Amino acid sequence: MLLSIIIPIYNAENFINKILDSILIRNFKDYEIILINDGSNDKSKDICDEYSKKYGYISCYHIENRGCFKARVYGIKKSKGKYIVFMDVDDFINEDYFENILLALKKKADFYFLNNKINKYNKYKFIEERYLENKFINNKKDVYDYYFSSASGAVWNKIYLGDILRENINDFNVNISIGDDYYINLIYLKYVNNICISNTSSYNHVVNTSVSISNKIRQENISDLDTLLEAIFNFRIVASYDTPILDKYIEQRFESFCGLVRRNLKKDRRDTVKFLKRTRLFTLDNLNKIKVTKIKNKIYKYLLKYRLWNILSKL
Repeated sequence: MLLSIIIPIYNAENFINKILDSILIRNFKDYEIILINDGSNDKSKDICDEYSKKYGYISCYHIENRGCFKARVYGIKKSKGKYIVFMDVDDFINEDYFENILLALKKKADFYFLNNKINKYNKYKFIEERYLENKFINNKKDVYDYYFSSASGAVWNKIYLGDILRENINDFNVNISIGDDYYINLIYLKYVNNICISNTSSYNHVVNTSVSISNKIRQENISDLDTLLEAIFNFRIVASYDTPILDKYIEQRFESFCGLVRRNLKKDRRDTVKFLKRTRLFTLDNLNKIKVTKIKNKIYKYLLKYRLWNILSKL
């Protein structure tokens, strides 16, 4: 089997039909679709079961609610395809999606980066999110430079080797919601020697829907970004990759972290402070690992270092 398509689902009864029908209508059939129903309490379970019964190449698994990341990892364990792609349940593909996948796979690589369309500025109009130069990179440092400077952290615009993900499944033994795409790519990159970049945009990413995790900011998400930053620090050591490009990438994640902290402090200062005191990032050692250049981030770092929560919440 060439391709495993993994789709996590949570309370997505209004979206399942669109994503699955956009796949099933195509002539290409050398794939399996793995639906992971992550403890939905709407009609998602019934809809998934109907598709699974009707199509032999659709598998549906019902698990207790543990989040999108755990659902994706569960899907990896169940997958059989030579290659793996991830899709979000509220997205959909164009008619040339599989054609462009096959075109990209003609070039043998460990990791494939594709373009995508997004409705970021107009919810009814999808445009290419960026321009990608078609190229093949066959050097680890250059691979890392490209990834960490490309701002391409999503998983739904990439193709993964199934064996790499399945053989290293224990590397994903964490709990994370915000930043889980980045985490998957970060772990996967450790096993990558080359990448193929293809400027094809047959995947439509829909932003700001009712099932978008990025719209649901919770206190625990602070811990998610804490986990992600720890993983980046570890990558820097394991991959022997300590460059200004990585420093900038870390600063971007740190800035996201601080924005999340500020929002939570404004909502519930007392409980947020208790939660923050348990995060690993606030050790002096970890804060010193973060090199910041923006004045705003230098202020954030100082306020976090000296636990000046009240000032931070008012920025």
